[in-house]
Amino acid sequence: MADVYVFPVSFSQQRLWFLDRLMPGSSAYHISAALKMEGEVQVEALKRALAEIVNRHESLRTTFGMQDGQPVQK
Repeated sequence: MADVYVFPVSFSQQRLWFLDRLMPGSSAYHISAALKMEGEVQVEALKRALAEIVNRHESLRTTFGMQDGQPVQK
């Protein structure tokens, strides 16, 4: 298992954490998008491409937790 590094949250992340505490589960800050794809989809190639995007961008792998009563990012 890889080491998990813990970092303090930014001011913006802390603000969103606070708002989530006021309205748990709210989707007010989710940004959604839709794509229209035409033609045959190569599912395995799409899976590999999405996995590589997540692998290259730490922000897509970041999770949030609590440490000593404060929000942290892992």
